[in-house]
Amino acid sequence: MTRDTSYVMTRWRFIEALGAVAAAVASLVPGTLPARASELACADGACSIDKVASAAAAAKRLERALDKTGVEVAIIARVGSDLSRHGISWTHAGIAWRDDPAGRWQVVHVLNDCGPASCLYRQGLMNFFLDEPLHYNALVLVPSPAVRAGLAVRLATGAACDLHQPRYSMLAYPFATSYQNSNQFVLENLALAQIGAMDGDRETAIDHLQQTRFQPHVVRFSGLERIGGSFKANVRFDDHPRADGHNNRYSVVTVHAVERWLAANGALDARVEVV
Repeated sequence: MTRDTSYVMTRWRFIEALGAVAAAVASLVPGTLPARASELACADGACSIDKVASAAAAAKRLERALDKTGVEVAIIARVGSDLSRHGISWTHAGIAWRDDPAGRWQVVHVLNDCGPASCLYRQGLMNFFLDEPLHYNALVLVPSPAVRAGLAVRLATGAACDLHQPRYSMLAYPFATSYQNSNQFVLENLALAQIGAMDGDRETAIDHLQQTRFQPHVVRFSGLERIGGSFKANVRFDDHPRADGHNNRYSVVTVHAVERWLAANGALDARVEVV
């Protein structure tokens, strides 16, 4: 990645250890961990030794799975919290790049701290699991060769970060630019990679998604849920069509919607669940 100043860097180091645990922490950067991203609930959690060990072991399993694919770039996802009531399994995605100058298999992804803004991070695989996920499984989506090549160029030149919109909403409307959620950042980069646009903006990405019939996930709320528990600092509704509010049905970019779009456009080479 050539434009490191565009990223908020959080570095973690861990060393190999004997036994069932794949790694243990050697040193940690002081400060709180990023809160859960693209999820309906936000919670702070202390980074205990057990959590670090679980994250390290999950990272090692994911690294082996990524290496086995033989590709240079892939989409990875995790399960941060239980959103099954909304028909959502995998909750948060990032772009994993094998040849990142910062180290093998760095992840570029957007995280939100339950406020109105998000930050763009470049981190190692262990960090991907360090904010207390529901479980430590992962999903790997391998795009087609053309899309992978486009993503690799976007990552190498820093064009990928240009699509980051720091005005965050977990329920960001997929066809508007007012806000952006974490999975939307990934999807829009995939869209521009597919058409080979290195200097395209969010409007160009969204136009391509509409032309290729992207189908968002629909989240349904009861009126009481919206009034009583859904108004959080990281949730906005004003970018959605008025009809969505009347019906309490909100279109959003989820990992499943990203996967479905790739498959429908013949741009998904492989899908691997890592347990």
